[in-house]
Amino acid sequence: MEGVDATVWNGCLANCQSRCPLRLQVKDGTIVRVLPDNTGDDTLLNRNIKACVRGRNMRQRVYNPDRIKKPLKRVDGAKRTEGRFEEISWDEALDLVATRFKEIIAQHGPDAVAGVSCARSLNEDSYQMQKLFRAVFKTNNIDHCART
Repeated sequence: MEGVDATVWNGCLANCQSRCPLRLQVKDGTIVRVLPDNTGDDTLLNRNIKACVRGRNMRQRVYNPDRIKKPLKRVDGAKRTEGRFEEISWDEALDLVATRFKEIIAQHGPDAVAGVSCARSLNEDSYQMQKLFRAVFKTNNIDHCART
């Protein structure tokens, strides 16, 4: 593509976790085009893996104006359906989540919490999540969206 500063190799990690290779064409630090890997000859040891349409549309996901980039906390007193939030720091968000988990487990026991992993997560992340719930929270209440 004319006028592109660089072509950067990356992998699609946001959909099915097949980690399809992508070539990102970048201009002025912004992704302007996403291309599949078409460098192989599709032989047994040199497979030509082509990302699906979701992977090739990664640019729209990255630059979507509705994408949440910072932690949000419901405004005190706001109803769940009102959609009123305030931005908070990552440290405050992690402290809030940890405090609420501790309170819930102390009041209702470890089976009062559960985790649901997602197919968009890396396998390693799903493994760590199940270890967190089983070893730290002492519950087997862990599931994965691909199971249903």
